[in-house]
Amino acid sequence: MYIVPQPKELKSGDGILCAYEYDVVLDKHCENNIFIAAKDLKNVMIENGFTNTKIVKPLTKRENCIFLTFEEKGGQGYSLNVNEKGIIVNGESQRGLFYGIQSLKQIIMQSGINVPYLEINDSPDMKERGYYLDISRGRVPTVEGIKKFIDKAAFYKYTDFQLYIEHTFAWEGFEEIYTHQGYLTAEEILEIDAYCRERYIDLVPSFALFGHLFNLLQSKSYNKYCELENHKMIKHNYRERMEHHTIDLSNPESFELLKRMLDQVIPLFTSNKFNICCDETVDLGIGRAKEMADKIGKGQMYVNHINALYKYLHDEMGKTIMFWGDIVGNYFLDIMGDCSDVVTQLPEDIICLLWEYNHPMREKRYVTIMENRLTKCVCPWTACASRFIPLYHGTGYVGYDNIDEMARFGKKNGVDRMLVTDWGDSGHVCHAELRFPLLALGGAKSWNNDSLDGFCEFDRYISQIEYGNPEVLALLKEVSEVSKLFQWGNLISEYNNCVASVDINAPKCEKKPPTKKMKEAYSKLEELEIKIASCKMNESRDAVITAVKGTRLVIAIKLAEKYPVMDNFVLANKIEQWFEEFALVWRKDNKESELNRMYEFLEIYCTELRE
Repeated sequence: MYIVPQPKELKSGDGILCAYEYDVVLDKHCENNIFIAAKDLKNVMIENGFTNTKIVKPLTKRENCIFLTFEEKGGQGYSLNVNEKGIIVNGESQRGLFYGIQSLKQIIMQSGINVPYLEINDSPDMKERGYYLDISRGRVPTVEGIKKFIDKAAFYKYTDFQLYIEHTFAWEGFEEIYTHQGYLTAEEILEIDAYCRERYIDLVPSFALFGHLFNLLQSKSYNKYCELENHKMIKHNYRERMEHHTIDLSNPESFELLKRMLDQVIPLFTSNKFNICCDETVDLGIGRAKEMADKIGKGQMYVNHINALYKYLHDEMGKTIMFWGDIVGNYFLDIMGDCSDVVTQLPEDIICLLWEYNHPMREKRYVTIMENRLTKCVCPWTACASRFIPLYHGTGYVGYDNIDEMARFGKKNGVDRMLVTDWGDSGHVCHAELRFPLLALGGAKSWNNDSLDGFCEFDRYISQIEYGNPEVLALLKEVSEVSKLFQWGNLISEYNNCVASVDINAPKCEKKPPTKKMKEAYSKLEELEIKIASCKMNESRDAVITAVKGTRLVIAIKLAEKYPVMDNFVLANKIEQWFEEFALVWRKDNKESELNRMYEFLEIYCTELRE
C-alpha cells in the first residue's frame, strides 16, 4: 500500500475487509469541513466500486462503516484502522481527521472495495507546509484553475497556499497597471479564501512591496516612485520585468502609495499571516535614493522599510509578517554590500523565507540567517520556470533533488516550516499538469522528511494519479534530461543578449552555435514524443503532449541556424500550429493573461524562418 505523504507508521494486518456497501458515518461533532471531505471520499468510493454509499451523522457510533471521528488534542496527526469491525479514522483534531481522510482516499483508490487490514499512526514533521504559486509573470489561472491547485494541496496535506501578486489584482484607481494582462478581482479572492478554509488551508497574501514592481513603476502615473529615474525598457518584457524596478525609499510618498494598495487587499484574506516579499532589491540606492544610501547604507535602508511594513501590518493590522531572506542573507553581496549587520534590528517574530533552488545547496549563504534569532522557513522550488517541462534531477536549479535536500536541511536545523515555490519566469509556459508531481513531492517531504530514499516507486504512483498511467512521469523525466542543452529560457536569453539575472547590469549572453549533440537530442525527443503519445492517459494528455512538442520545437528553432531538421518554412508553420494547441490547453484553466505576449515572441522567430 503506497500513500503520499508516506505515513510515519503503517502496519499491515492479516485479512481483507469487504466494504462493498459501507456508509460514511460522521462523528456528531464534525464541522462542515469534514462533511465536504466526506463527500470527496464518497466520490472516490463510488469511482472504485462501492455502491449505495450514504453519508450519515447519527448520535451514536456504528460498526461496519467508515467512521470519521476526532479528539480535541489540537495536533495534526491521525490514526487509521481497518479490521473486521470496519474502518475508523481518528484525528487529533478535525484538521488531523481531514488528513486521515486523504490517506483513506488513496487506500481505496488502490484497493477498491476489498480494503486490506492495516493500522496507521501518523503526524507531520513540519507544522506549516505551503505551496507558492506565481500568478504575476504571464499566467493567471481562473478561479477554477486555482481550485485545482488547492485540491491537490489538500490531497497532499498542505496547510498553506500563497498567490504571488505584483500587479495581477484589480485595485480600484490603479487600472493602468493590471488591465489587459489578466488579474483577480476582490470577489474572486474572497471565493478562493473561502474554498481554502473549507480544506484547512490558509490562503496567505503575498504581494511585492519593495522590488519587482515593474508594472507599477513603469506606468505613467507611478513612474515617479521608481528608484531608477527615466528608465526605459531595453529588453523583452519577459526579462526586463525580472531584473529590477524597486520603489524609491527617499520619497516619503512611496510608503503611502503602498499603504493605499495594501488597504484594498488586507480585508480579503482571513489569514493572520502576510508575505511582504521584499526580495532582490538590487537597484536599491543607485538612482533617486543614492544620497540616502551613501548616508546610511543600503542595508539600513532595507531594514528600515521592512520595519515600516512590520509596524503597519503587524502592529496595526495584527499580521504575522513573512519576507524573503536573500538581502539579509547576503545572496547579492557583490551588488548590495554586506547587510548582515542589520539583521538584529528586525523583530524576532518575523518569518524569514530562506530560499535556495540550487542542488547541492550553497550552505555558506545561510550562515547569517541560521545563526540569528528570526523564525525561519525553508523554500525549495519546482524548477518549472522558463521551461515547458520541469527540470527534475541533476546539479544546479533542479526540482526533485532541491526539494528533498531542503526538507532534510530544515529538519537538521530545527525548522518546522516549508514553502514550495512555483515561479513563472519567462511567461510561465509550464502547464499546471506538469507541475503537480513536484507539488506532491513537496507535500511528501514536508510531512515526512525522511521518506523517499529513492523516487522510482513514488514516480510510478504519482504518475498513475496525475496522468492515469504509471509510465508517463519517467518518460517526461527523460524529455527533461535530453532537453537540458537548450530550452525556452535559453531562447529568451539569446534574444535579449543577456543571461537570466536580477541585476540591471546582467552579463551578456554568449550566443553559441547549435551542436551535433543538440541535433541528436532533437532526434531523441522525436522518439520520446512518439512513446508518450502512444501512452493511454487521463485528461492531462493534451497538456503533456503540447509540453513535449514545445520542448522539441524550441530546439528545432536553434538548430535552424546550422543543422536544420526541416525546411524553415515548414518549421514556422509547425510552431504556429503547435501554439494553437498550446493555447487551447492554457485557456482551459487560465485567463488569457499574457498568452498574446508568447505568441508575439514566437512570431519573431517564425518571421525570421520564413525570410
